[in-house]
Amino acid sequence: MKKTVISCLVGTVVFLANAAETRTAVVKRIPAPEDTGGEIAPNAFDPFPAGTISPRGWLKHQLDLQTEGLQGRLYETSEFLTPDNGWLKPECEGWEEQAYWLRTFVKLAILTGNERMLKVSSKWIDGIIATADTDGWFGPRELRNHTRFKNQGVCHDIWAHMVMTEALMTWYDYRNDTRILKLMAGFARWCNKVPYDVFLLADANGGNWHYAVQKDRACDIVPSLFRLYGLTGDKAFLEFADRCFRYRSRAGKKTTYLDSHNVNFAERFAYETVYSRRSRNPSHRAFADYWFDLNALCWGGEMPRWAFASDECARVGCFDARYATETCTWGEFTRSFQLLGALTGEPKWGDRAEDVVFNNYPVAFTPDWKKVHYLTAPNQVSLDAATDHNYQKPPPRLAYSAKLYRCCRHNAGLTLPLFTEKLTQRTAKGDLVLWAYAPHSGRDGHAAWTLDGEYPFRERFTLILENLGGRAVYLRVPGWAKGFEVRRGQVTVANTEESGVWLKLEGPWSVSEKLEIAMKAVCAFTPHVRSHAVTVDRGPLSYSLAIKEEYREVPEPKFAPDKNGILASHFPEAADKLSGDLLTEVLPKSDWNYALDIVRPLQYRARNWSDDCFAAETVPCEIVAYGRKVPEWNAQDAQPAELQESPVRTSEPEEKLTFIPMGAARCRLTVLPVVGHVEMQSYKWSRVPEKTVRANRPKIISQ
Repeated sequence: MKKTVISCLVGTVVFLANAAETRTAVVKRIPAPEDTGGEIAPNAFDPFPAGTISPRGWLKHQLDLQTEGLQGRLYETSEFLTPDNGWLKPECEGWEEQAYWLRTFVKLAILTGNERMLKVSSKWIDGIIATADTDGWFGPRELRNHTRFKNQGVCHDIWAHMVMTEALMTWYDYRNDTRILKLMAGFARWCNKVPYDVFLLADANGGNWHYAVQKDRACDIVPSLFRLYGLTGDKAFLEFADRCFRYRSRAGKKTTYLDSHNVNFAERFAYETVYSRRSRNPSHRAFADYWFDLNALCWGGEMPRWAFASDECARVGCFDARYATETCTWGEFTRSFQLLGALTGEPKWGDRAEDVVFNNYPVAFTPDWKKVHYLTAPNQVSLDAATDHNYQKPPPRLAYSAKLYRCCRHNAGLTLPLFTEKLTQRTAKGDLVLWAYAPHSGRDGHAAWTLDGEYPFRERFTLILENLGGRAVYLRVPGWAKGFEVRRGQVTVANTEESGVWLKLEGPWSVSEKLEIAMKAVCAFTPHVRSHAVTVDRGPLSYSLAIKEEYREVPEPKFAPDKNGILASHFPEAADKLSGDLLTEVLPKSDWNYALDIVRPLQYRARNWSDDCFAAETVPCEIVAYGRKVPEWNAQDAQPAELQESPVRTSEPEEKLTFIPMGAARCRLTVLPVVGHVEMQSYKWSRVPEKTVRANRPKIISQ
């Protein structure tokens, strides 16, 4: 036995020595396989089936918290998830809430292997399949024949089916449940028989607004239909996809901003580009880049990491970092980024997904993932329940709740499980594509890989490859990286200073390989051109001023008309239908009105590690900066007033300031003015009124 072991070890060492000559290349994008003219052009790469990826380290800890948090326990408390809902009993009511929740719940159950959740998932899937009618419809029957407003005829609503299809397809991947393919084939045929003049039609002119959502989001089901066609060869799925794409225009003529609603935009900007797999139209292919860039320039010009000022809907003149983004947007952005990354092979979409998931998204929940809020802004220092903060909709929008915020409560948990299940993907040849970075492992047949480390809070990790044979490995070199190195022991396998590219490592590999990967991150002040303010950045993370936070539990407020015109009828969940929930407020207990001295260097410091990495007290890193107070920068509607022009004139003494990753700062100041050093080049700020009147506030951008 001893001789056998020695022999194997010697063989391995020799093979490793040969493998040290791994060929490497830097590529701008991963090429798609040759387009042979089939019904759908191939992607550059595609995700593995659900169940392939297993989270590790801090990521597993966060997902485990979710299983006992809002998403994992919501079916026990939500009024929408009782057994008498239309997805389990078709004669009852049902819509997007059940579909949103199950889409997340199934993914989370599979990723964590939670037996309780897997049993609940199985029960729901069985129940949904059992609702199928002989003509192909399934789910709530009230959605198939709706009498429109003022007897304008009959329409149907399949928006919730688009979301539910994703939940069903995730379960198909996990259990190879062919009943789902049959169910969806029947539903496609039902939809294809709907007369063209009423397909995806809205209930307009004062009717049920639910029926308008399907026209705004008409192509959300198209990626699932393409996949179903790939699995079955059934052209009914292609006809269904073509109909959806044709009638996406029911959302109305495209405006300057495509769509003012933040969640609609996060989905719609990708539609044409995703459909270009079928149309082969170059202008369709260019659609996502055009609209995303325009949105980022217009509504995100003062925002870090692809947040944008659309506190539900964009409003005239509202660009400042005090304005917010709805929590559901983060998951829909992540989904679009994944679809576009797989299609185009471009690394920038992985960068953008990390920007959202690591920076903007985590603070939408309490650190234990048990409560959520509706809106998140880069500059947002008071998460209270009662103040009218000058968002599109009246309060409460910022205090955390387990029972309010209907859509976000059921949908917002999607982002992290969705991100996790697609961390590593594969090309048609079976090459591995490390599309985004977080600790996880995966297995594809005999091949396996493990990525360990504390990224994004540290920029080093270990990649172990097993039985990879001749497969290549694509490593995404982030756009922020100032250097990217891969080592095998003491030997450098690859090293590049080019960012925003893929580093391709070609086999053959030994039976087991261990690679050490290090990225170079630097501290920087990132400027925002509208006000010339800055954000503190380092690598994949933006940083917020470390404001001391006070958590406070308060009863849900009951609102009535007041001098600002805040009417209880605007938010019935907080009027006659109080949830009985205790809301969690997070309030500032230290000053926030600072300007940064960008002449003074930034200093990065690692803190002790904790898997509770999105909590202010236990965040694993910080940056020290220097700044001065700006006494004239006051709060307006209990949030930082809009930024005036920088550099700002201030005679206050210099202070040392601590910044923490914005993904852990619930009271946060992420976009700050700059201290002026030359009087003639500096601006004296003015105080603004502490309150604004709702009737005088900016209006929604018209569609």
